[in-house]
Amino acid sequence: MEELSWHIGKSGAKDERMDIPPYKAYFYRKRGGKIIESHAFTKSELEAEIQNRKRVGEDVADLERALVELSQAN
Repeated sequence: MEELSWHIGKSGAKDERMDIPPYKAYFYRKRGGKIIESHAFTKSELEAEIQNRKRVGEDVADLERALVELSQAN
């Protein structure tokens, strides 16, 4: 089973300092507990990715939640 996880930060590490923007949204797709794909998006890149995935009918709920959190962080 595949799992998608994400966090907002300045690098791929979850335990970094978060006091100075800009931040990115980091996404990880895992299968069997191992990362099989990862992507980092700025706010504008994430907005474009959401639009592209909507055009092809993909579920964008996680991406939209990340965009809201990223917008609030920056």
